Amino acid sequence: MGFKIFVINLGSSSTKVAYFDDQTTIFTATTRHPASELKVFKRAVDQGDYRFETILKMAEEYGCKLEEADIFMSRGGLLRPVPGGVYTINERMLKDLDEGRYGEHACNAGPVIANKLARKYGKPAYIKDPPTVDEFDDLSRITGLPFMRRISRFHALNQKEVARRAAAQMGKRYEDCNLIVAHLGGGITIGVHEHGRVVDASNPSDEGPLSTDRTGCLPNMQLIELCFSENSSKEDVLRLLFGQGGLVAYAGSTNLQELMSKREEDPAIRILIEAMLYRISFWICGYAARLKGRIDGVVITGGMAFNDFVVQSLRERVGFLAPLMIYPGEFEMEALAEGGRQILAGKIEIME
Repeated sequence: MGFKIFVINLGSSSTKVAYFDDQTTIFTATTRHPASELKVFKRAVDQGDYRFETILKMAEEYGCKLEEADIFMSRGGLLRPVPGGVYTINERMLKDLDEGRYGEHACNAGPVIANKLARKYGKPAYIKDPPTVDEFDDLSRITGLPFMRRISRFHALNQKEVARRAAAQMGKRYEDCNLIVAHLGGGITIGVHEHGRVVDASNPSDEGPLSTDRTGCLPNMQLIELCFSENSSKEDVLRLLFGQGGLVAYAGSTNLQELMSKREEDPAIRILIEAMLYRISFWICGYAARLKGRIDGVVITGGMAFNDFVVQSLRERVGFLAPLMIYPGEFEMEALAEGGRQILAGKIEIME
């Protein structure tokens, strides 16, 4: 019998859990939460008790005895900028999450719940590679105004995991590779992994290509006009940027598979999808400049990576940079479990 690891991953409308016995997945499960139940909570951490009870029910349903877990691992919340790695869930972290100091997202409740489980069962709890992993250097932070700096916020947990897998596939250490990783989901982030550090990445709240429901970069002057329009409030503009922009603004759907099925018969949808893939390729190629063309691989991950048309289109546009390596879906649960195994085996530095 190996280490028993219980993993928690909270999305905006979903609760995912998994239970591992060493490298064997005992079970993985997802609960989708109706918007009507979530809207009563003003802040992310206010969902803590609600999600905690959901997790207990999920564990019971699968016959999982939480008291037998050796460690609890959670996806990190929006925290102060930190280098990648595993972190103890301590009082300072919980205070920042409670105050929403670095932003609001449902994942903020994850470490709170993991800490509650740890105290209930007398076991340790940690996070790994939170979304606010920050390994930027000064070159990546500069904008066109000295009082504005680029902020590191991306799919760090999945990006780091698939980058490690890509390195292993090439017979190398992650720390010895130069990779460009594109996470293609509802949110899109593209990161530059230089010798084990993500030295630049697109922040889906500020920049990057359009996605299924986000606008990505917009023309500055037109955005300014929109913001100062008499009919637009701050909340209206934010909804347009996050949730009502991207493919759904043009085609009325966020279902990429549905839109893909229509592209042959509908020229407007075909050019829309091609524009999104062009912009993704544009960002990937742009980041090649950061690595001065010395790239071991371009890694494509996320839900879009399941689609053959997406992969082939990207191969045609960016395949000249380096070999394309495809890891469809997300590997966040596995990444958290691996972090737990390394902690229990004493093979990784634990940070605070």
